[in-house]
Amino acid sequence: MTNRSNRIAKRWFLLVGLAVAAFVVAMVATLLWPPSGPIAALDDVEHETVAEAEVHEDGWYTAAQALVGDDTYAESCAQCHGEDLEGGVGPALAGEPFWERWGGESVHAFFEITRQTMPQGDPGSLSDQRYADLTAYVLQVNGFPPGESELPTDAETLQALTIARAATTEPEAEAPEAEEPEPEPEPEPEPEEPEPEAEPDAGWFTSAQAERGLEAYAQHCAECHGGDLDGSPPLMGEAFLDGYDSVGALFDYVVASMPLADPGSLEEATYADIVAYILDRNAFPEGEDELDPDQRDAMDDMPLGPDAASGSANGG
Repeated sequence: MTNRSNRIAKRWFLLVGLAVAAFVVAMVATLLWPPSGPIAALDDVEHETVAEAEVHEDGWYTAAQALVGDDTYAESCAQCHGEDLEGGVGPALAGEPFWERWGGESVHAFFEITRQTMPQGDPGSLSDQRYADLTAYVLQVNGFPPGESELPTDAETLQALTIARAATTEPEAEAPEAEEPEPEPEPEPEPEEPEPEAEPDAGWFTSAQAERGLEAYAQHCAECHGGDLDGSPPLMGEAFLDGYDSVGALFDYVVASMPLADPGSLEEATYADIVAYILDRNAFPEGEDELDPDQRDAMDDMPLGPDAASGSANGG
């Protein structure tokens, strides 16, 4: 009975040992020969994503390569696509037109189209390396940063690079600031009552000033406007007064047009004297203060017109 129990125990120990050995062999085989299928494919995708992210971070080309591409572009492309890639006979290769056409495409697609169609007169005539240099230059202009390795020419690497704004150094658009509420409109101030216009009865010139104006008028104006202001054009009567809103407007006219041969050549005080004489002849009353050319704004408050005169025009 004891011998039979010993034999059974030995058999169980043997079976357990074989099972443990089989498990160890299976684990070693898994480590040495990784499985194929969906899990392996997922690992490949993850590796590709990491590799592409590293390329984005480090840059896809070198600054020296883009400089060579700049020379190639100037020599073979600028004539059609513009010196600054702004477009011309050919499409633009920078800015929004570039992103609208190539955004989301692979660098390989751009490289191949360029190689197959450019230069326009002799497509494919450049070496693959020069097409890669040219592609590097276009990427640089559109904000892709340089790195430590040149952009290669092999399709597999270029197909892994996607033309996307996320890979550029362009700043992200800032979020619009919240609009401040518009302030409530302030109540409109009540209109101020206009200041009363100067009364003609107060007089705008003196008798002495009008006499000086007569002498200046005879010397500089009478030849055209007549000794009694009845020349061409006349400077008396309702038709004349209706032509000016204020003494300021009349003063400006006299300064700008008299004397006819040399307008503006007299002193402003002389022009003020002439205007005083014209006002006197058109029945505007004399006062205690002279018409002052230094107070030009005050002249605009002196209305003209037949109703502003105090009576009919004086005699000659």
